Amino acid sequence: MRRLLDAAARQDAVVTTLDLDRAGARRGQVRTLVRCGTWVPLLRGTFLVMPDRTGNRLLRSWARAATLTVPDAVAGFGTAVALHGLDVPAEPVPVQVLVPPPLRRRGRDHLEVHHDLLTPGDVVDLRGLPTTTVARTLVDEVPRRPRGDALALLDAALASGQVTQDDLARARALTAGRRGCRAVEDLWLLADGRAESPSRAEPASTASTAVSRRTTCTCRCAATPGASSPVPTWSSGGDGG
Repeated sequence: MRRLLDAAARQDAVVTTLDLDRAGARRGQVRTLVRCGTWVPLLRGTFLVMPDRTGNRLLRSWARAATLTVPDAVAGFGTAVALHGLDVPAEPVPVQVLVPPPLRRRGRDHLEVHHDLLTPGDVVDLRGLPTTTVARTLVDEVPRRPRGDALALLDAALASGQVTQDDLARARALTAGRRGCRAVEDLWLLADGRAESPSRAEPASTASTAVSRRTTCTCRCAATPGASSPVPTWSSGGDGG
């Protein structure tokens, strides 16, 4: 059992069936641990040995389970957004991962597998978890989101200091041809790390209003001679949405 706990300590409190075999653990003992709630099954062939984990720690456990069981998997899309601290998902699942072609991996319960090319510069090591960089994550995720959510994500990325406006310009170019890219094309220029964007928990109407206000204000600023910036600075009084 000591060997299993050592493995779990290195793997965000996750052990796999391979770890069990290496440690010589009896399957009957594992079933007992699961039955009494001491261990919790995650993805097929993986177990969480610390069932009291919550928040980002639980998210990391699910992401770790995915990268341990899916060869060459990299955490991406919404999972990467949360791992980078740009959003707080309501639930840690489904875990979303990217697998490079020509490998074809099928998704399963609580796991969503995407297939796309990744360059070395697209992947970062987040304390042992291979994860798409913030810039690559935006390329994948922004076109998939409703406009309000997409703008909130872009704002959060800028506010985090992990990307710059130049990074957003390059990311925007890489979205060309992706489904949904045209619906959010203008948002890359509207992103403002100083803005108070609506959270994903707020109603869609609130997010839509925020985008409309930003668009309207930006157009006004651009049309005003001598305007110092085409992007307004939102106050905390609520006008910024």
